[in-house]
Amino acid sequence: MQRRAPSPTTGLYGPLHPARATYDAKTLASQNAFLKAFGQCGSIAQAAAAAGVHPEHVRKHWIKDDALGFQVRFRDAQAAFADYLEQLALKRVENPTNNGRTGSDVLLMGLLNANHPTKWRHNVQVTHELG
Repeated sequence: MQRRAPSPTTGLYGPLHPARATYDAKTLASQNAFLKAFGQCGSIAQAAAAAGVHPEHVRKHWIKDDALGFQVRFRDAQAAFADYLEQLALKRVENPTNNGRTGSDVLLMGLLNANHPTKWRHNVQVTHELG
């Protein structure tokens, strides 16, 4: 059974105290700002700075504790960043010099391997057969 994420005004067990609802609304707004930035940069530290929160707060409270159902939305932001990298790679294929500016194809492939491994990571199986 999936756990339903609480809304800013209603918890899992009914209406929240007004102070808690305000706190959750602010947290939700901060989380949304973080997720938007993360989808564009792929860095917890950079996205946290853009949202005005500390990276450790994101890791310890939002991700680990799944504050306001953050984990699912964070996975969606990670997928958005992986899609962004894939689009960047496809643009690189269409225009290798990127209008006179070159980037690092090796670093781009490394990011694709890390962020979209099911599609971009090399799958090598080493077998050992004795004759």
